[in-house]
Amino acid sequence: MNLSFLEEKIEKFNLLIPILLMLLVFFIPISPSIKSILTVVSLLAIGFTPSYRQYLFYAFNTLWARAAIVLFFYVLIACLWSKAPFKMEYNIINKYSKLIFLPIFAVGFIKPQARTWALNSYILSMLFTCILSMLKINNLFINDFFTSLDPGEVFYNHIVTGIMIALGVYFAGILLLQTNSGKWLRSLYLSMIVLGSYQIFFINSGRAGYIIYGVLMCLLIVQKFPIRKALIGLVLFMSVSGLGFMLSPVMQDGAYSLVNDLRLLKYNQTDTSLGYRYQFHRYAESLFKKHPIVGVGTGGFQYHFIKDQPVPSWGHKLNEPHGQYWLTLAELGLIGIAFFLFLLVHCLLLL
Repeated sequence: MNLSFLEEKIEKFNLLIPILLMLLVFFIPISPSIKSILTVVSLLAIGFTPSYRQYLFYAFNTLWARAAIVLFFYVLIACLWSKAPFKMEYNIINKYSKLIFLPIFAVGFIKPQARTWALNSYILSMLFTCILSMLKINNLFINDFFTSLDPGEVFYNHIVTGIMIALGVYFAGILLLQTNSGKWLRSLYLSMIVLGSYQIFFINSGRAGYIIYGVLMCLLIVQKFPIRKALIGLVLFMSVSGLGFMLSPVMQDGAYSLVNDLRLLKYNQTDTSLGYRYQFHRYAESLFKKHPIVGVGTGGFQYHFIKDQPVPSWGHKLNEPHGQYWLTLAELGLIGIAFFLFLLVHCLLLL
């Protein structure tokens, strides 16, 4: 009786789930703790609402959802031959458990209103991040609130921040070009594009952000313009990017650092930013070769890294080899990477 009463109340308040999802998306780039709370609340709300719950069976019965579930269960099975302690296994299981939530969230976003609100919420969150980053680089009021002095690092490290801002710029560009939005929404999108691009070009030192930004902007141009205009747009984008590179000491330092790392790597000097990644990948490859079919088991990479100390100058702890594909190959083998790639390919085909 109480459960039925709760379902009726949630059903009557038909904006509850869109609001929860909007808040969840807003806090994903800002606070892991609040994100975790809102994730649980949102999942429960979707499950308790009959008008949403009726679609859950169909969502879980799609091919991509079944692929996600199979991959998650294979991660559980891989615990059987893993030598890692339970805590390390649990960290990986917790990471892959998000796959089970995807079909539920797909149902939550079934209404266009929820999708639009979520995109606007993410853009607003990224705009807030850009503003804080600019205040930080100018030493205005807020540096005492952050442990790192890196202006490209706000709520997450500069690598993750750059990638998330690039995604925010892409979403803003999509919405600006495809909707007849109100004046304030267009101002929001334009502000995100301008400030997000500025943050990536002139503040953030993460090279991954530059690459993701370039790929997404090229994708945006190709998606939204006919071939002739798209070619012109790509040429203009490359020209503006080149100009930005010439005007940005941060980008130049990143490029010169990469060239220097490559030069040092050629002479087997690997204790650099790029060199460490090279060593991590080589170690993951060595683990993969030990058990190429099934991998070393869930949590096995971190366990063996601590045990073997393959990169003494780095230290004894590393959660993953800075590459999801190598992590999957090392821990789950060819079977795991096949499940993972099948899921990715099918999701891409849905687009």
